[in-house]
Order: sequence, then structure tokens, then C-alpha cells
Amino acid sequence: RIASVKRNILAAPLRKCINAIKAGRGRDATRVVIPYRDEESIFILTGAETLTVTLSLKLQHEDDIVMGRVFLKQLNDAKKTGIRNPPSVVRLDWERKPAELRDVPGVPDNAVNVGYVTIVLFDKNWEGEAVERSVDNVIMYRNYLHYHLKCAKANLHIRQRRSVREMLEVLNRAKEAMGAPQALAVGGTGTAAAGASGSR
Repeated sequence: RIASVKRNILAAPLRKCINAIKAGRGRDATRVVIPYRDEESIFILTGAETLTVTLSLKLQHEDDIVMGRVFLKQLNDAKKTGIRNPPSVVRLDWERKPAELRDVPGVPDNAVNVGYVTIVLFDKNWEGEAVERSVDNVIMYRNYLHYHLKCAKANLHIRQRRSVREMLEVLNRAKEAMGAPQALAVGGTGTAAAGASGSR
């Protein structure tokens, strides 16, 4: 139970906004901002029938930014390939404030290495037991992204090490095929130089 404290604290505003939409008060609900890390926040905007969640993600390295953009773009493309129930990433903005946060104070227009992931939830996402799954998916989305980034980088490192090992094996076989290298001598190479010095 203690391990779920953070999850329950972050889930409380989401539940409140979902209940407001169910009660028909979605348009009257105020915007919710959850600052859960340095330069990273969760922004919750309620509509009449939808719940828009925008997550700001701080990535420290350029390679993480490139891989993160590719990964999230693939999630969007998954909806076009017939995959059932892919994560509903509506838009991805890097270093640019999305339109949903245009009038939110404290959000920089051009934050360095900060991306914004916008997710839209519909009534099917909070019907019955689906609400728990939707809340977990939103809260854990940052961990979900970073987990896959680490896995992708680990896979690249494994492939690079395999390529280097294969090239070293080819190089070693080439050396064995050529035989042991002959020692160089002044005025000639190998046995020729050694024979000339012996005749003298």
C-alpha cells in the first residue's frame, strides 16, 4: 500500500476532473497543474465530454530527444496500422508550448529540451473499470517512455558490440591466413635481410 501513495496522490486530481465531466460540469471545472518534477508537470483540462492531459517531459540528452520523437511518432502511426487500442497520443511538441497551454502562466514558450505530450481521454476511457487503467496509463506515461528509451539504447549498444566483435573475428582470421608477420630488419625484410647479413 505504501508503494501506491504517490500514485494515489497524483490520481486524485484526475479522478476529480473525470467525476466533474460525468456530472456534466466539465466546462466549469478549473485547469489543474501537477508539478511532479523539476521542469516537468501534468496539465489537466476538462471539456464537456473529453479530458485533455498534457505532460511536459524534460530530456537531458540530444539522443534521447531524437529517439523519444521517433518512439512517440510510432505510437501515433500504430493507430493507422490496425493495432487495437494503441496509446492515444494526439500531438507531440518539442521546445514549443502547445495550444492547450497558451494561457497557462509559468509555462515557457520555448523551453530547452522539454517536450509536451498531449493525450485525450473519452468517455470509453473512464467507464467502469477502465478508469483505473486510464489513470495508471497517464500517471505512468513518463516512466513508460523512459523505459523504452533505455531499452532502445541498450539494444543499439548490443548491436554495436556484436558488429565490433564480428569485425575483430574477420581481422583475426585474415591475420592467421597471412601467417606470422616477419620481423623487419635494416636494409631489407625478413629472411632476405637475415641471409645477407649471415653471408658477410
